[in-house]
Amino acid sequence: MSSQSSSRKISRRALIQATAGAAVALILAACAPAATPVPAPQPTAAGGQPTPVQATAAPKPTPPPATAPKPVQPVTIEFWHNKQGVEGDAIKAIVDKWNAAHPEVQVKQTFQGSGSDLLKKVMASVTAGSPPDIIYGYGIWMTEFASSGILAPVEEMMKSAGVNKADYYANFIDYLTYQGKLQGLPYGTGTKVFYYRSDIFKDAGITTFPKTWAEFEAAAKSIAKSNCMALGFDAQDHNWFKLLLWQKGGNVLNADNTKAAVNSAEGIAALQQMKDMVTNGVARVSKDVDAEFRAGTIAAKMSGEYEYKMLATDKIPFAVAYFPTQKDGDKHITLLGGDAFYIFKSKPEREQAAFKFAVWMTSPEPYFEWGVKGSYRQPISPKIAELKAYQDFVAANPGQEIVAAQVPNAVMNPKVKAMSAIDTAIKQAVERVLVGGADPKQSLDQAAQEIEKALAG
Repeated sequence: MSSQSSSRKISRRALIQATAGAAVALILAACAPAATPVPAPQPTAAGGQPTPVQATAAPKPTPPPATAPKPVQPVTIEFWHNKQGVEGDAIKAIVDKWNAAHPEVQVKQTFQGSGSDLLKKVMASVTAGSPPDIIYGYGIWMTEFASSGILAPVEEMMKSAGVNKADYYANFIDYLTYQGKLQGLPYGTGTKVFYYRSDIFKDAGITTFPKTWAEFEAAAKSIAKSNCMALGFDAQDHNWFKLLLWQKGGNVLNADNTKAAVNSAEGIAALQQMKDMVTNGVARVSKDVDAEFRAGTIAAKMSGEYEYKMLATDKIPFAVAYFPTQKDGDKHITLLGGDAFYIFKSKPEREQAAFKFAVWMTSPEPYFEWGVKGSYRQPISPKIAELKAYQDFVAANPGQEIVAAQVPNAVMNPKVKAMSAIDTAIKQAVERVLVGGADPKQSLDQAAQEIEKALAG
């Protein structure tokens, strides 16, 4: 074989080997993991350090357009009362203050006439299915309201709101409790006060106010010389009868409130005392005791605590005393009305709004502003009595310490549904004696029959 032929054979063999190697390399490359890319060289900054590349953040998604919150619609509640004059002004001022500070609950306050007018309108609205949300009311209305099931559950609302009944004086809470549950919040004490014309007593030479009824009757003789009667009664003065009845140890009803007790020996003696004072020229039955007191033809009268401010505003010369007692050393007592805020059943949001308003109205600073300073009512809680503002108020208004001191011994009406009817029977009994000249026992026996009929009824 020539050298040229041999050379061609070697080249063919090498070609085959090279081709086979290339195929294997391709197969291995296909099965191997992908190579990590080598980053391109970065431009350098001064000093030879690479300049970092800033990553470009992904664009944030565009938020949906914000929806403006719907404005909260205020709840407007109806507050009915029987306050006018300076008391009405105080109510209007405090309600305006509440409304300015509480846009979510607006209160519309409405004067509804006398107490009896107010009650009639309330009961008519209840019958019609559209009662007011909250009212001022007398304590004697509580049992009738509660037994009829028309009041909102104040006891439960107090527990839910964390309002403590112990924040109020216990006698008010007890009086407004029916079948173990609180039915309203104390509006005010509603206590009775003995007012007298200081100028008339001074002119009669009486420098120390009489402590007992015997002393008062003796003083009345000196007062009569100035053509003035010492004491004034209304023709149907059931409050004077009840005060004298309780002073003598009697009661309107028996211990379990099932029978009348007005015709007891104590009741007969109380009405006889009233009759004797009229007969003996100590007292006069007047068509308008308040007007005569202001005119100076009657020197003393019983009225509510609220009248202090009215007399002071009108610059009537007056002073305050304890009611004379049956004998020296007896404790001083008075009548306590136990007035209340009553909340009527309606929608839950309206009940809660009315409750919130009532709690605020009975809290120390607001109550002092409208109840004490505005209406001259006594504190309904220890926290109010502890206010320096209240203590300054007592110091600046002579006689307020007497009004406050007699409240702990105050007597309240029985808690019965028929209390309004009972008062009517007592009023008529008093009128039969003071105006008609009837015998006290016979008149009270008749009243007792009417009372027991109302209790049964």
